Amino acid sequence: MPDIQILSPHLADLIAAGEVVERPASVVKELVENAFDAGARTVTVELRGGGATYLRVTDDGCGMAPEDAGIAFLRHATSKLHDEQGLEAIGTMGFRGEALAAISAVSHITLTTRQRGAASGTHMTLDAGDIQDMYETGCPEGTTMIVRDLFFNTPARRKFLKSDRAEGAACAAAALRCALGRPDVSVRCIRDGEEVFFSPGDNKLDSCIYSLLGRDLAMSLLPCEGEADGARVHGFISSPAAGRGSRAQQYFFCNGRWIRSAALQAALEQAYRNTLLVGRFPACVLYVQLSCAAVDVNVHPAKTEVKFTHERAVFDAVYYGARAALEAEKAPVTTLAKAAASAGVDVGVGGDSTDSTDSTGIAGGVGVCDVLGEELSPEALKEVDISDEKGVVGLTSSCWRSTSCALRSWRRSCNTRRSRWRSCWS
Repeated sequence: MPDIQILSPHLADLIAAGEVVERPASVVKELVENAFDAGARTVTVELRGGGATYLRVTDDGCGMAPEDAGIAFLRHATSKLHDEQGLEAIGTMGFRGEALAAISAVSHITLTTRQRGAASGTHMTLDAGDIQDMYETGCPEGTTMIVRDLFFNTPARRKFLKSDRAEGAACAAAALRCALGRPDVSVRCIRDGEEVFFSPGDNKLDSCIYSLLGRDLAMSLLPCEGEADGARVHGFISSPAAGRGSRAQQYFFCNGRWIRSAALQAALEQAYRNTLLVGRFPACVLYVQLSCAAVDVNVHPAKTEVKFTHERAVFDAVYYGARAALEAEKAPVTTLAKAAASAGVDVGVGGDSTDSTDSTGIAGGVGVCDVLGEELSPEALKEVDISDEKGVVGLTSSCWRSTSCALRSWRRSCNTRRSRWRSCWS
């Protein structure tokens, strides 16, 4: 049996780096989360190629003093955890003090930082975790971290990296998830000189989703809110008509941290049962708000999985919130104003609207039922009381009956023509 040996500190750092830094996207995630913890309001991520050769993250956070910058890259050095009681209620993105040490152990790093209110900043260069140079310099408030030649001293790890295109897309996706988790922070991602995305940082969830996920997905989302036993869920879920081909557009956040959770995924898809086609999946951007003591984030090396103290409460909050949102979408139209709005018809109130609107308040004398196949005159609409649900339901039912009659008549004419053609060919 071989003798047991104690590993050298350098080899131990390389092993630890393999647990935290799997690929360039892991570096993006850790550095952006550090920027959030530093109170940044603007974060810029720049990368070249796949991010392994050059990656820069700039923020306007609180920065670091020279004495803090000198020990920031040591293992288990952190400003976010002070005693063991802090582990029971972690409210920051990072807390272990391993990320910077793991990143610096397998790369060349250039750090420029200035504390808020300080007259000057600090410039540092590190190679494989060792400080090569450190001096005072002038720089903006905040921190700029440049990571070059990732995994230069671990060729086995670098060999398993994918193409620059795939790694660059993973870096952009990691930055996007961080940006979705913090709508109050403006995040910009630049790849090979071109802007990939930009979030406004106006603390508005809808505008954040619109700018990051695109117009098509944003317009298909439904507001969702739920609460159960202290677990609160809010955000957006997709309409059943806008089902996706995969689960790639499902984003779950717990106290601002992007997470993977089989329980939340099951709760969401359970709510969509019998509303989606087979092979289609809902999209969502859901935020779970819990007390810090009710969730344990120290169960995964990359902190992408968490453990809930009361998982059933979180499941119920997501499930019933999604069910309520879907039921609200399927609710019948009960007012003429809502019906006209859903049909795209301009409806005024009390005849005060302009642009050739008559006393019914409906432009051009055309009603909501035009879309359903029947044109109604202003005189017919005058007989419908907007506040009367029965009149509106009867009106829309009449429109559907008229449309059905028209379809039956068209089918009969098609059958007649088909029979004539058959008789001619025979």
